[in-house]
Amino acid sequence: MTFLLSEKYNLLVSVTAIRKLLYKHKYSLRKAQKKQTMKTVKDKNAQFENIAQFKSEYQSSDNPIISIDTKKKEFIGNYYRPGHLYTREEIHTYDHDFNNFADGVVIPHGIYDIKKNIDYINVGISKDTSEFVCDSLRDWWYNEDLYNYPRTTLLD
Repeated sequence: MTFLLSEKYNLLVSVTAIRKLLYKHKYSLRKAQKKQTMKTVKDKNAQFENIAQFKSEYQSSDNPIISIDTKKKEFIGNYYRPGHLYTREEIHTYDHDFNNFADGVVIPHGIYDIKKNIDYINVGISKDTSEFVCDSLRDWWYNEDLYNYPRTTLLD
């Protein structure tokens, strides 16, 4: 396939030649837009330096270093999920994850122990996020890491 590039000079150019020219001049097919943040954070680098300093101080202590994160709530029900499974018959599921078809909602909450490189996942149904996070942290402490950090001085 060829395109008429210039009527004045009757110049025909192939698709391959156009692609090569666009590539040569750094044009991109899919990266025409790049998101930019509208917000600037004062002293952003200083915040990360402060975190790194605390982390290095705590690395040698008897206390755990943890990262806490609450994940997106998930609807429980007869919904399609990607993946593979062995079965003898088809499993029929809804084609959309509408929340009015849900049997319930769960909220995954993760605690990552940086020193031990261990994740602890707590799945709850609480709508009060701060209460749920505190409960999750308490459960992690009493069920998992009370025994891993017997000489801790901060979480008692």
